[in-house]
Amino acid sequence: MGVATVTINGVAFTGEVQLVRKATGYVKKPTPHHPAGSRSKEYVGYCINLASRLQKHCPEIAFVASARVRLPETTLRRHGYIRVIAKTLRSFPPEIVIVDKDDYDGLSQETREQYFSGL
Repeated sequence: MGVATVTINGVAFTGEVQLVRKATGYVKKPTPHHPAGSRSKEYVGYCINLASRLQKHCPEIAFVASARVRLPETTLRRHGYIRVIAKTLRSFPPEIVIVDKDDYDGLSQETREQYFSGL
């Protein structure tokens, strides 16, 4: 299985090409850095849409990221993050996400239940 790296706003994301293809049908378009006919492809449509939805998901949480980045649980805990399920993303099924633990713990029970569910 191939691995693709996508750069969005200067941040490189590496993921399995087959996973992206299966989830989205992928976006392949020529860019100045990857002209038509080159072997490099961009798979960004799904990533950008998901990032946009997560950014607006719960205003009280300063940081929400897709858990598809597959960070180990020990790394998340060490830096103060936890995994939960974002259950009300517009046009997306429920998504496992990474959030700041202090922000999440500071939510009211009503807000927490509105936007998230546990794993």
